[in-house]
Amino acid sequence: MIDINRLRKYFIYSEISKTVISVTSGIFIGMFNLFSGIIIFYTLTQLIFFYYTPDILNILLLLIPGILAGACLLKLCITFMDIMLTGIEVDNYTYVRLILLASVSLYLLILILFFSL
Repeated sequence: MIDINRLRKYFIYSEISKTVISVTSGIFIGMFNLFSGIIIFYTLTQLIFFYYTPDILNILLLLIPGILAGACLLKLCITFMDIMLTGIEVDNYTYVRLILLASVSLYLLILILFFSL
């Protein structure tokens, strides 16, 4: 279960500019991880079934496992940043931007691997 009060400290600040940038960063984090999860699951279905023609029904069937894979990727990014930042005190505002950086980097790596296959 998601603790709303814990998430609130990362996205709501007294300064409106920090709040807007944090919420925008959170939206981008969600988008990049969602697209990464969908690409990973799409690639796995191509590898398992050897040939896949996308139509609207198949894309909708890829959406839910793609969202789950994206959530796992987000958890991976957060865990990776926690390991890297062990012993370093980072502001919550900076932490959200570092998670965004890790998500974008992972998305670009997945895109490179997707187009190289």
